[in-house]
Amino acid sequence: MYKYLMERLEEAHLCPKIEKLVFIPAEAMRGEYPSDAFEGFMEDGTEQILETLHWDNTAKIRRKVDFHVEEKTLAFLMVTNQRAGFLAEVLFDEPCDFYFDESGLARSWVCGGVFYLRWIYADSIGELIENIIKEDDTLFCTAVEKAKAEGEMKCR
Repeated sequence: MYKYLMERLEEAHLCPKIEKLVFIPAEAMRGEYPSDAFEGFMEDGTEQILETLHWDNTAKIRRKVDFHVEEKTLAFLMVTNQRAGFLAEVLFDEPCDFYFDESGLARSWVCGGVFYLRWIYADSIGELIENIIKEDDTLFCTAVEKAKAEGEMKCR
């Protein structure tokens, strides 16, 4: 299974790299002393945390998240609210210099040196890899559309 998951990552357009991986129940056991990786996630801000965890963005939930970030107990809040899986910090290459075929399909592009950074949550490792692939697809499609809109269509 893990070989299959690695192959899925290798097939992604933007060469995603898992930089940090946090197992939330283990993080919750650390109490008020979060790991450096989880500390980095908490520093991303409430809006990003809510989006990553797929939580509603209401004033009540924002206040609760803010409180737990300040107390350094966000992992405990996550575990007690059905978020006891995996959190990954992922780097995606930012593509440029697209070449399109006559039908407008991107056939080649260059990646190097510039990255998108995303935190991605999932309940299992398999789901995490699939969520990374979905984010890769979204970022790639957005970059292709941007290149087309800016008239960077080079054809082969």
